[in-house]
Amino acid sequence: MLTAADVTDVAADFVADPFLVREGGQWHLFFEIGCAEQDRLGWATSPNGIDWTYQQVILCPPGVRLSYPHVFQHDGQWLMIPESWVAGEARLYRAVSFSTRWALDTVLIREPFIVDCSPFQHEGRWWMFANGGPPENNQTLDLYFAADLRGPWTRHPLSPLNTSRAEARPAGRVLKFDGKLYRLGQDCEKAYGTAVRAYEVLRLSETDYAERRIDPPVLGPAGAGWNADGMHHLDAAPLDDGSFLAAVDGWHYSAPAE
Repeated sequence: MLTAADVTDVAADFVADPFLVREGGQWHLFFEIGCAEQDRLGWATSPNGIDWTYQQVILCPPGVRLSYPHVFQHDGQWLMIPESWVAGEARLYRAVSFSTRWALDTVLIREPFIVDCSPFQHEGRWWMFANGGPPENNQTLDLYFAADLRGPWTRHPLSPLNTSRAEARPAGRVLKFDGKLYRLGQDCEKAYGTAVRAYEVLRLSETDYAERRIDPPVLGPAGAGWNADGMHHLDAAPLDDGSFLAAVDGWHYSAPAE
């Protein structure tokens, strides 16, 4: 487990939004560090995906709160699209030196609010889910598409796809399993990030979209401990044996997210 107490280079109030990748024979975890001064992105490593060592802050642009560091590999490069809605932009960052140095590559989309961008490739195109409303609302699921990762990006004509506080906000990387796509969504109906649900994507094109909710929730409050009151994020990495290694976060009222 990794907690705010493991962060050594800034005074952390919480850690959240973990994204998991494997490179150089070890696991790497990228996550939000919540700070009173300014939220930023941190990095930790593990030889086995279980025992984690915090390394350092990796990204903190002046005046821009960052979270949800969606890290992925494309064309031999490590890339990241973190949440940077305070700047009114969805930004693509490129690893200059994995994992410690990241440079702004491209501004993908300019919108007043674009939160928790979740990009994925499907049938030769790029797609991206995002929450298109102010973060305090957590209730608008938008979809964008592009022929090339760096754009131009087009807002799907059916957006918003969903305006339910219980379903809309993205909750992690889009998963591909047994030839099917699954979107992850946060349940924010009673409180922010209470549970995570999976939605199977049934139809996806430039003019159409449909999904079905899979019950019960994938993650939810445990009633006691570090995730007593809620869980709001899941990132699952496939392993060679067909199973997955997952990174999650959770929270309870008397302590910050872990």
